[in-house]
Amino acid sequence: SSSAVSWYDVAGVGVGVGAAVGGKAALVTPLCKPKKVYTASGDGGTTGLRSLSLDSCAITDDGAYKISMLPSLIKLNLADTRITNDGLKYITDSLTNLESLSLFFCDVSDSEQGMEGLSRLTSLTELNLDSRDITDHSIAHLAPLVKLRVLDLFSAYRLTDLSALVISGLPELAKIELCGGRITGRALEYLRPLEKLRSLSVAQNINIGDIGLRALSPQLTDLNLSECRISDAGLDDLDHMVNLRSLTLINCPRVTRGGVEQVKQDLPALRVVRV
Repeated sequence: SSSAVSWYDVAGVGVGVGAAVGGKAALVTPLCKPKKVYTASGDGGTTGLRSLSLDSCAITDDGAYKISMLPSLIKLNLADTRITNDGLKYITDSLTNLESLSLFFCDVSDSEQGMEGLSRLTSLTELNLDSRDITDHSIAHLAPLVKLRVLDLFSAYRLTDLSALVISGLPELAKIELCGGRITGRALEYLRPLEKLRSLSVAQNINIGDIGLRALSPQLTDLNLSECRISDAGLDDLDHMVNLRSLTLINCPRVTRGGVEQVKQDLPALRVVRV
């Protein structure tokens, strides 16, 4: 055939991935029925595969090894798979042109064998590293990823302000989720210099209170402070955020209806407030 698969999604329906390698071509053969397959002209194999989604498939490190033989991949979704640090090392050693990578709830941790390799993926613009098992030590490996525009660290319960300090050195970031960790208002100060940052979620950080909200960047258009320990007094300190269009305050018991109404008056661009 003169067609090669260029985009492949087997999300949610798979039980594994195998591969047959012959000569220069690598063939990824899902053991689950694909939801969607799109084809494009190419070399007749899967070496031209550019986007692969295996969300919620039972992919192990053996599958990661096979995936690492697909040199044209720029987008890879391994969310909720069984990939560990060993599998991640296969990926980071070989797929250095990746632009988008999701490791949402994979079995990765602070092991040098896997996380250190993220520093080689300098073309990444999107990274999902949601995991309960990573710490500030893991985030330190992200420092070279200066092209990152989207960083998702939801449920990273062990992260502290030191992670925010590393993240503050990534100048292209436009969207950050840094949720459920141990960060404080100091982290908000660290993130303020990110001139392109427009969307920030620090939800579920119980150490974030009213102190530090004044440090939030006025360039933000979307802010999530759900389950933080903020009050009406903290909302008063948002009056400098003239570009804010969306504010989420779910499960903030110290915020009253009056406080919400006041912040709406203070911020004329605000269109959506979720409480």
